[in-house]
Amino acid sequence: MKKIITILFSAFLLVGCAKKSETVVAPTSGPREITKIQSTVADMSGYRFLKDKEPAFDLISLKDSIQLIDDKGTAILYYGYTGCPWCQRAVPVLNDAAKEAGIRVYYVNAAVQPNKDEYDSLLNRFDAVLKTDNNGKKSFLVPFVVAVRDGQIMGSHLSLVDGFKLEDDNSQLTEQQATELKNIYIDLINKAIK
Repeated sequence: MKKIITILFSAFLLVGCAKKSETVVAPTSGPREITKIQSTVADMSGYRFLKDKEPAFDLISLKDSIQLIDDKGTAILYYGYTGCPWCQRAVPVLNDAAKEAGIRVYYVNAAVQPNKDEYDSLLNRFDAVLKTDNNGKKSFLVPFVVAVRDGQIMGSHLSLVDGFKLEDDNSQLTEQQATELKNIYIDLINKAIK
């Protein structure tokens, strides 16, 4: 059993970073309720391109992110990890969008090994917005930002933006690409909180 979980987690991290961006939008729903879940201020110091000393991220567990959906909560969820080069570039842009909107983002560290039930539950909740590989199998990739309102997925965005090329460790989004990505995040925030 432990071997299966290790294999699942390894696959989770190996296919974890998505190079091509993808945004999925769901229709809006009725009035919302805000669910409180256990969180702590996230230590984002591993994100080397994030210069904000007080970023807008609160750390929650994978299990709590699933519970937020089940409890019909409203939030922006960010799934990623510091070892993902696309995540490194997404976080500063998402932070800017969150600060501009005056919200906190729930950060789920994808490097924390999930158990099989949690991972299967996650795949089940996000089935409609997950990418499918050539064999028809759903893959959970990061950086993944999800807008949730009343427990409904209102939209999601995977990776950065089309056209971004990760050529080396210091590659950065152009100003135009960063603006495009920020606008995608702002749109997701608006879908969740307005």
